[in-house]
Amino acid sequence: PRYLDLAARASRALAMHRVTFMELWEASMTIEPLIASLAAQRVTTAQLAAFDKNLAQMEESIDDIERVLELDVAFHNLLAEAAGNRALILAREPIGLLFRPAGEVILPRLKTQHRILEAHRFVANQLKQNDVEGARAWMHRHMADFKRGYEATGMNPNEPLDP
Repeated sequence: PRYLDLAARASRALAMHRVTFMELWEASMTIEPLIASLAAQRVTTAQLAAFDKNLAQMEESIDDIERVLELDVAFHNLLAEAAGNRALILAREPIGLLFRPAGEVILPRLKTQHRILEAHRFVANQLKQNDVEGARAWMHRHMADFKRGYEATGMNPNEPLDP
């Protein structure tokens, strides 16, 4: 319960400080690739099975934007858990929560669900091979693609996000 309360407080603090998409994205470009590289080193067989389940569910729900967004958040949470670093889990949680509204704008307009699924598959494949640099590189590409999607909607990345 304290963890959930801490994450909620951090999300509220980021919102109250009017953090922009660009600020969150810059933080994510450091945190998410690092998490992916650590996960590639530490992932367990059980966690790999959870990634496979997540990918299968996303593929089955590919036309349900709300479900794809839920599974996207779940994938990144699984990745953080596989990294095995509680400080990174706590650091990325509020960022991930505030990114969700951006996803709610991007997916209906650009229909990028398949790109998300493809990127997640590439990251998961790197995990299966324990390819640290491959996992880092694919997560970097995935986050860069997210920024391009945000900008393609016409939203200003330097404006505060509205959670």
